[in-house]
Amino acid sequence: MPADAESLDRVSDLLRDFSLEFQTDEGAKGRSKSKSVLSDEAQAAYKKQDYEASLQKFAKYLAAVLLDSPIDHEVEASLLANVGSCLHHLGENELAKVRTAHTTHQLRPHHTPTRKALSP
Repeated sequence: MPADAESLDRVSDLLRDFSLEFQTDEGAKGRSKSKSVLSDEAQAAYKKQDYEASLQKFAKYLAAVLLDSPIDHEVEASLLANVGSCLHHLGENELAKVRTAHTTHQLRPHHTPTRKALSP
């Protein structure tokens, strides 16, 4: 399996595992409170250049956000960018590009031009 595919699987596995953890009764109770703690811990690890630990925390925070209803897409996009940055620092550049492209897509306003706007 190519390294980038392994990285993508690793991030997907993290999100799945953390999502399952938050779906337990105990995990659901602490999900909101844990987001603030995870944010602080992820940022602290990043500042210490511990990108693996930071990746774990940002991924766990992202899993919690993705379970929210409605999903806060600005926070989601920010966390995807943070995951991409960690991957970049870990030397997983191709996957970082994929995550960054997905983040850019998330941040774009959803605007569909009308037929009139398309006419000359």
